[in-house]
Amino acid sequence: MDGELSKAIRHHKHGRVTEAEVGYLRVLKGTPGNTQVTYLLGCLYFQQERYSEALEQLETSIRFDPHNAAALDAMGSVLGQLQRPNDALKTFKRALDLEPNNAEFHLNLGRVLVQLERYEEAVPVLDKAIAHRPAYIDAINGLATALKYLNRPDEAIQSYMSCLELDPSHQNVNINLASLYVELNRLDEAKSYFLKCLKHHPESAAAWFLLGNVYRQTRQIEEAKQAYSHAIAIEPDHAKAHDHLGGILFTLGKVEAAQTAIERAIELNPTDYNPHTNLGRVLERKGEIDQAIKNYRKSLDLNPDYADAHNNLANALRFQEDFEGALKEYDIAIALKPPFPGAQFNKAMALFPIGRLEEAWRGYAQRFGENDNNPIDERGWNIPVWSGQDLANKSILLWTEQGVGDEILYSSMIPEIIDRSSTCTIECSDRLVPLFTRSFTSAQVLPRNQIGLEKLSSQSFDYQCAVVDLGGWLRPDFDSFPAHSGYAIPDRTLSVPLREKYEQHKPGNLIVGISWQSTSYKSGPFKTISLIDWEPILRTPDVTFVNLQYGNCSEELIAVNQSLKLDIIHDRSVDPLTDLDNFAAQVAAMDMVISTSNTTVHFAGAMNLPVWTLAAIGQGALPYWYYGKIDSPWYPSMRLYFQTKPKEWNSAIEAVSSDLRSLVAKGREEQ
Repeated sequence: MDGELSKAIRHHKHGRVTEAEVGYLRVLKGTPGNTQVTYLLGCLYFQQERYSEALEQLETSIRFDPHNAAALDAMGSVLGQLQRPNDALKTFKRALDLEPNNAEFHLNLGRVLVQLERYEEAVPVLDKAIAHRPAYIDAINGLATALKYLNRPDEAIQSYMSCLELDPSHQNVNINLASLYVELNRLDEAKSYFLKCLKHHPESAAAWFLLGNVYRQTRQIEEAKQAYSHAIAIEPDHAKAHDHLGGILFTLGKVEAAQTAIERAIELNPTDYNPHTNLGRVLERKGEIDQAIKNYRKSLDLNPDYADAHNNLANALRFQEDFEGALKEYDIAIALKPPFPGAQFNKAMALFPIGRLEEAWRGYAQRFGENDNNPIDERGWNIPVWSGQDLANKSILLWTEQGVGDEILYSSMIPEIIDRSSTCTIECSDRLVPLFTRSFTSAQVLPRNQIGLEKLSSQSFDYQCAVVDLGGWLRPDFDSFPAHSGYAIPDRTLSVPLREKYEQHKPGNLIVGISWQSTSYKSGPFKTISLIDWEPILRTPDVTFVNLQYGNCSEELIAVNQSLKLDIIHDRSVDPLTDLDNFAAQVAAMDMVISTSNTTVHFAGAMNLPVWTLAAIGQGALPYWYYGKIDSPWYPSMRLYFQTKPKEWNSAIEAVSSDLRSLVAKGREEQ
């Protein structure tokens, strides 16, 4: 029988587990209750993750030999895997009572104490493991982990470093140290240790995945994509890697590929709430709002306290114009994750359309920080922020942000600040400096570039304020909007010759500028209308249409002119992307403008030129076109034509066409 046992042990040592199991069972058949064999068979089952069978064998071994410390230690490990940490704790203590100087037993006890979040108790136990075996990397690594949870990061780092001095290539230690640096927001150091780990262990899916997370945080999008792809190549069933890869693909605008990746994550782990939220975002981008809502609700079924899912659900409800439902979800999100500036900003986007302006401005001020709604970071001026104080004998710096259209819209409040202050300086986009200098003659206008920054640094100001945030103090309700006859002044030396040129095309015609696209990354697809769909408008007689669309639209324009046998003017001497002052002059040369909601309508409205705006609802809706209003308090000369449902423009186009024909007919009667 001894020969049979020796043979089984050799099989076990060489990884031949089936042969080892057969051998152990054969020995047990001849000597039931053999403590050595039941111990070895328990260890074999443990290695095979057959934990219930392992526990049965180890309990048998200990029943026949209660002083078998090794069996007690092994049983403690099995109980830990069976999610019975308190039983494991008692068992490890029994093993240590038998062998108090055993470093491995101290390590295992320390690990279960960490699992039970009893970190203060874990530290001295792990210290003893190290005292008994000074170069015991697993124990030092465990100690570092306990110190991390005790919020003693410097000591934890020192312990991890001690491990790496013993073994610079140690996979778990490099990953643990890098992960601690992530928690401390020391991302460059985190990246360094993940890369060191991968240098020695390129097959580590965990390291690739965690490195991808760091790349995502540092906005190295392509690198994140590659890291997640490596993790999946190594471990095809890595659900979180599929989910995070889907998020990166979504960021890159690869919506279909993102959906495929996220759906694979859900297939692999349907109980994970996060992929359902990410799938909702993808479906939302595709305009499938009902399906997006379904996925957000599924995410919340799995985790009712997931603030991001409440926030995303609120956005989707807002797109369906369920503003009260959206506000309720935003409030839940903010309560779960205070102060949650992203949700406060999004809540503002639900408050603006229903006219609750004073509340909306407070939330809108949270647009900086964690969310990606604004391409211009908060400037961080070391100057007091203006919040409604008296500006008599005071100087103020106003700075614009966001897109050119928004800069123009919100600059309507600048004249009031100029009137209140002794000196006013405006920092704006380079391309708007000529227009703003001409329009706000009492203010100093500087470009938002290095030249402007150098000039600003040599000056002092009593206050500073983002132009948008003036709204919180100057536009708390609709009654606070003053009527104006235009505040943007075009260069007449440019606009007059353009007007004369367009009048020569068909003398006596109404000259109407048109624009039909939006290049906004998120809302643009929902605001853009194919020019061919404008046919009812473009067929209006006695109208000369002039292209005011910025960007590359020549092919579409030529195709529509040929298809409809039209002659829409495309003036190549004007390029809005390079010369906004010339573009302002071109807009000023029109009798009126008809456009989807883009930069063009803001130029027209700011010059008090009649402008008819084709306004999107749902995902293309903008906070300054108010729900249920056909006019705009920002632009007295504007008329709004809203969609009746998302993606459908026919009714709005027919309404514009009808009104334009009536306008032309009235003009004929007055001639």
